[in-house]
Amino acid sequence: MTMSSGSATGGKAAEARRGDRPAPLSDYIYQQLYGQIANGELKHNARLPGEHQLAEKYGVSRPVVRDALKRLRVEGLIESRQGAGSWVIFDKSPAVPSYAPIGNIADIRRCYEFRIAVERETAYLAAQRVAEKPLADIEAALALMDIATREHVHSEEADFSFHYAIAVAADNHYLSSSLLGIRDHISVVMTLHGKSLLASHPGLEQVFAEHRSIFTAIRDGDALRASRLMEEHLIGSRDRLFGVAEHAEPRPRLEPSGGPADS
Repeated sequence: MTMSSGSATGGKAAEARRGDRPAPLSDYIYQQLYGQIANGELKHNARLPGEHQLAEKYGVSRPVVRDALKRLRVEGLIESRQGAGSWVIFDKSPAVPSYAPIGNIADIRRCYEFRIAVERETAYLAAQRVAEKPLADIEAALALMDIATREHVHSEEADFSFHYAIAVAADNHYLSSSLLGIRDHISVVMTLHGKSLLASHPGLEQVFAEHRSIFTAIRDGDALRASRLMEEHLIGSRDRLFGVAEHAEPRPRLEPSGGPADS
């Protein structure tokens, strides 16, 4: 989903807090730009939007944008050119799998099947391998989802960033590349799911609570709980979209790697 607009989030970044600690919004901007570079959306020798444009797009201050750009420069992904802004210099994007676009309802169901299989594992591994920087990226995306939820807006961009940050936290490039490979597919599904949530006022709050619970389990290093919550969240998302009865009999669940499933 696209953030509602700079005006919807502008001036409210300070509200994105967990407790008394400001959410690391510069990490979120870094993650967005890094993903666009890694998946080829921003190609080698492409010029990045200016600081003012990026600040307006993401609803943050220019110093936040500068921090994110500085990190991209330090990592050798972009360079500043005198009087010409920032340019992408990374010319070897990681291999990202390519899939046929979603063409029908069956493809949406298959997309959910793929995500359930992959993302319950990413949540499990992320909780096992929890580290400060990846956890901050997950928290930053969650903070922006919090802002959108309180404004009764569903932000597909923040939603995808949350799930992708978890895949990165799993420290397995096959998993994170798989999510990047179906980013467009996930965007289609999230847009449809978001519309279904907006039709019911408690819907957005419920889904945000699901994301927050997943984050908490990962932060606490509870791998089995993180895996279970991610699976329940994605199954719930699918069932909300297709109108499946809430009390449908649950299907058997595969055990995540590294140990038996919790009861």
